Amino acid sequence: MKALIAQAATAATARLRAFFAWWLGELAGMLPAGLGALLRRGGHRVVLELAGGRIEVLHRVRGRNAVLGSVDLAADHDAHGTLAALLRAARLQVRPGASSVPVCLRLADAHPLGVTLPLPLAAEENLRDAILFELDRAIPLRSSEVCFGYAVNERDRAARRLVVGVVVVRKSAVDAALAQLAAIGVVPDRVVVAGSGEAPDCDLHLDRAAPRTTARRRRLRLALGLVAVALGVYATILPIRRAERREAVLDQRVAAATRAVDTAQRLRRRIAASDAASRFLLDRKRTTPPLSVVLAALARILPDDTWVEELRIREHDVRLTGFSHASSSLIGLLEASPLFHDTRFAAPTTRDSQTGVENFSISTRIRSGIGR
Repeated sequence: MKALIAQAATAATARLRAFFAWWLGELAGMLPAGLGALLRRGGHRVVLELAGGRIEVLHRVRGRNAVLGSVDLAADHDAHGTLAALLRAARLQVRPGASSVPVCLRLADAHPLGVTLPLPLAAEENLRDAILFELDRAIPLRSSEVCFGYAVNERDRAARRLVVGVVVVRKSAVDAALAQLAAIGVVPDRVVVAGSGEAPDCDLHLDRAAPRTTARRRRLRLALGLVAVALGVYATILPIRRAERREAVLDQRVAAATRAVDTAQRLRRRIAASDAASRFLLDRKRTTPPLSVVLAALARILPDDTWVEELRIREHDVRLTGFSHASSSLIGLLEASPLFHDTRFAAPTTRDSQTGVENFSISTRIRSGIGR
C-alpha cells in the first residue's frame, strides 16, 4: 500500500511539474518578442549541437557558448553516461522531464530551405496558421512533411503587409535527431536550425508546440490553468488521505487474519503429528509381521539337520548363517513359504571334508503387507 501511495504521489508531482512548465511557457509566449529575447539571453541553457552522429555539448550563458565536450553516438556505448559526466563537471544536470537547465537541440547539418513569404498585416495575429496555408505553394514539399521556423523580416503598416522569412527542414530529419537524443534519455525544450553565414539560428515550431492564440483565449487558458492547479492539488491530497485510512483498516484486518492463520497452522501441525504417531505402530504392524511369527515360520521350515548360528532381522531383510547337510534345499524351502521371497545365498557355501556339513549364509526378504 505504501508503494502505491508513493507511486501516486510521484505521478501527481510529474503532472504538476508538466503543467507548470506548460503554464510558464504560455506566460512567456505573451511577452513581447524583444523582452522574451532579453530574458533568454539573461538565462543559461545546455546546447546539444548534433552533426554527423556526434553531439557537441555547449553551455550557453548570456549569449556566449562554453564548450563542455563532445559525445560520439556511434562509437560511445554509454553515451548517456558520457553526457552526464560532462554536465556534472560543469555542475549541471539534465533529466527527462525534470531538467535543472533548459536543453536546446541545435541541428548543424539539417540542410534547411529558406523562403520568403509576403503576407497581409492581419495575418500576424495567427501567423503560424497563415504560414502553413501559404507554405504548400511556396515549397516543393507538403507542409505535413516539414518543420519550420519563421521571423518577421519587414512590417509595413502603411501598406498593411508583412514579409516573413521561413526556414524549412524535413520533419524526418528532426524526428531522427529527437530519437537519437531520446535514446540517451534527453528531451530538448527547443529545437533550432543553425544559421548559415551571419544569419542567426532559427527556432523550429514543432507539432508539440501550441500555436499562438488570441488574447481572449490566452486569458481563458490561464483561468483554466489556475482551476486545473486547484483541482490537481485537491485530487492529489484527497486520494492520499483516503488511501492512508484504507491502509490503516487493512493493516488491522491483515494483523487479525495473520494471527488466526498462525493459530490454525499450529493446530494443524499438532493434529498431523498426533495422527502420524498413532498410525505409525498400526502401519508397522500391518506391513511387518511380529518377530515371533518370523521365528515360528523359520522353525517350521528349516529341517532338523540344520543349525543356525546367526540370525539377523532388520525390517524386511533376514539373514541366516549356519550349517546344514543340504544347504541348497533351504532356498526352495524358504521360497515355498508365503512369508518369504527373494531368497538367495549371501556368500559362497563351503563343505567340511570330514563331516560333510555345509557352511551356508542365506538372505531372504519378508513379504510386504503380511502383518498378521
